[in-house]
Amino acid sequence: MRLMLVNSATPTMWGGGEMWFTEAARWFAARGHQIQVVGRPQSRFLAAVEEAGIEAVPFGFGGDYDPIASARAFALQLRFRPDVLLVNFNKEAWLFGRGAKLLRRKLVARHGLTLFKSKSVHRFVYRWHMDRVVVNAPSIRADYQTRGFDTGRISVILNGVREVASRPGELRQALGVATETLLVGAAGRLNPQKRLDRFIRIAEALCERGIDARFVILGDGDERDALQAQWAATGLGDRLIFGGFCEDLAARAGDLDLFMLTSGNEGTPNVLLEVMARGVASLAFAVGAVPEVLSGDSAKGLIADGDEAAMIAMAELLLRNRDERDQLGRTQARRVREELGFDRSMEQYEALLSSLR
Repeated sequence: MRLMLVNSATPTMWGGGEMWFTEAARWFAARGHQIQVVGRPQSRFLAAVEEAGIEAVPFGFGGDYDPIASARAFALQLRFRPDVLLVNFNKEAWLFGRGAKLLRRKLVARHGLTLFKSKSVHRFVYRWHMDRVVVNAPSIRADYQTRGFDTGRISVILNGVREVASRPGELRQALGVATETLLVGAAGRLNPQKRLDRFIRIAEALCERGIDARFVILGDGDERDALQAQWAATGLGDRLIFGGFCEDLAARAGDLDLFMLTSGNEGTPNVLLEVMARGVASLAFAVGAVPEVLSGDSAKGLIADGDEAAMIAMAELLLRNRDERDQLGRTQARRVREELGFDRSMEQYEALLSSLR
């Protein structure tokens, strides 16, 4: 199968979606498919694709409805002749969808967050430019249904996580945190979606309850100054570390004693899967596909959306009881290993894309 993967992420953007497209390209190539990845010139995303040894094509995406960019997208498809195009944002579906229709190729959009609003242009691009949409959380599909979108062409495939070798001690060494000190973490882009202001309030409350721990936020973004100011106002000094972007968090996350996902909106959060896979007890608000991830015996870590008091109480319980914390970590690691692996998720994509040829 010849697959063209398209992601118009801005040059500095690097998050779950960009990581997923990179890993998906690598996985499809390893399965023997012919892969071409299209992205913005000099973007972190395209650089990662090139580093993975996949054909990477720089493309100037122009405006959302740029007819010249649409013509260049058509020319790309003429040269590569993909069987199926897999795109990320609505912009890409618009620019590449017309050419796909002219060439009788199929276009599938993958939505890691809610991207359709109640707008006529979104209904148009869905009806005329997309053959299928894949979302990574049942809640996204349900939201589209409430907005009146025909969900007959919308499939749900949860993300999965790759197994990577653990590198114990690296994160603590980088942060200057001793082995015997409890370390509680959050990670993600510092933007409004991730609601790291919640994590800061929870950390403050735990300190006030006498929990002797250090806290760390791993990630960068536009809200860094505001979050640092929020923490400075607590007067708790170096109890919280702003650690910046963490390369290879999946390998280093085992240094954490507890992880919290405080987002207000998610699809299937990759960072949660990565940390769970390391056996770190994890708590998360019930947004997106989090209830599906933290199901069964792992549900002890599931907190009602926005209930900071409940997350504080559960975090305190786990931080004061190592046996319970370790047991939850083992349970959640088994959940990822047995049901949320990357191969299992990608095999569902492969089956779907192959059925459209």
